[in-house]
Amino acid sequence: MPGEADCGWHASLSLGYDRTARGTVLRRKSHSGPLRVQKALYPEGGGVCHTLLLHPPGGIVGGDHLRICAQLGERAHVLFTNPGASKWYRSDHRRARQEIRLHVGAHAAVEWLPQETIFFDQCWADTVMEVELDPGATLVGWDIQCFGRRHSGESFSHGQARSSLSIRRGGRLAFLDRARYDARAPVMRSLNGLAGHTVTGTLVACADALNKTTVADCRAIPVCDSAQTGITLMDGIFIARILGDSSETAKQWFTAIWHVLRPRLLGIAAANPRIWRT
Repeated sequence: MPGEADCGWHASLSLGYDRTARGTVLRRKSHSGPLRVQKALYPEGGGVCHTLLLHPPGGIVGGDHLRICAQLGERAHVLFTNPGASKWYRSDHRRARQEIRLHVGAHAAVEWLPQETIFFDQCWADTVMEVELDPGATLVGWDIQCFGRRHSGESFSHGQARSSLSIRRGGRLAFLDRARYDARAPVMRSLNGLAGHTVTGTLVACADALNKTTVADCRAIPVCDSAQTGITLMDGIFIARILGDSSETAKQWFTAIWHVLRPRLLGIAAANPRIWRT
């Protein structure tokens, strides 16, 4: 809580899900600090538990440390999202950190579909996500990052954002993606980096049912504006990336890909969470 040496929130949220005859149920939840979930929502029926992650302060500042852990039992199916963009505010060179750890049981499925993340000028941010997939488990998740607030005339001229995503399948490291964005570093303007663009995003899917036909169908999805995109399938992991200047364009493209992936990987049509329309 505030008042510690770094004057930031230390908040944690722990969730546990099981599959029962009624569907996926939220068996356990505990929290400390300002991290919450609404009650379990079932807009698609009992098979999929929609979980809305809430951070009441509305933004992350220097010294904050947020930790979210979720355990999915065998054959459980959970979709995670949030009500609005995650905002990392400016700080006086104090780092903020968010850790997300998901353990997905055998033949279970997790869909991690948050709204965009906005890194304000002069923020110092670390994001870490670790996913452990048991045999037969499925993951579809994305991350959309915005540097500065382009439409408000604010650039990302000072600060740093670091991110790390690791995925393990059956206990073995299958995917590791790390990035470091220093506001003043050449990577922000280089053609080998962001090339002056302000929005970047990555969608990752892991499932036994992935194949080249699905990749080809996703590559055929058009993208608006002048965004650059790419899709690949590498060692059973589907990776889609986008680089541009519009978070809305990135989200629309990722959502269209999700609408292709979901019925093929999970056997059900995609149903956009209602919170996305508010």
